[in-house]
Amino acid sequence: MEYKTRQWHEKCFCCCVCKTPIGTKSFIPREQEIYCAGCYEEKYATRCIKCNKIITSGGVTYKNEPWHRECFTCTHCSTSLAGQRFTSRDDKPYCADCFGELFAKRCTACTKPIT
Repeated sequence: MEYKTRQWHEKCFCCCVCKTPIGTKSFIPREQEIYCAGCYEEKYATRCIKCNKIITSGGVTYKNEPWHRECFTCTHCSTSLAGQRFTSRDDKPYCADCFGELFAKRCTACTKPIT
C-alpha cells in the first residue's frame, strides 16, 4: 500500500485504534494516524447532548452543546424548538406557550399569562 509517499505491507496499513487492515475500504487520516471510518466516528464525531447519538447533519447548538434538531424540545410539552421562539429557565428550554403558562405573571382580570 502507498499513501502520501509512504509504503506499507497490506496487512500493516491498518486503523490505529482497532488494528483492522484498511485494504480497499475508506479511511480518515488525522495528524499522523490512520482511522477506519467506524473508529474515527466513535472517537471524533459530534454527539447529541440529549441522546448521545452521532449528529451527522443539521444539528442545533444550545448553551454551547450540540443537539439533534429532533432532540431539542420544550422541557414541558416536548414540542420541537429547532427554528422556533423559545425561552429558558434554570437552563432548560421552553416553548413560548409553556413558558407563559408555567412561569409568567397572570392578569388579575382574566387570569391569562402576561407574556
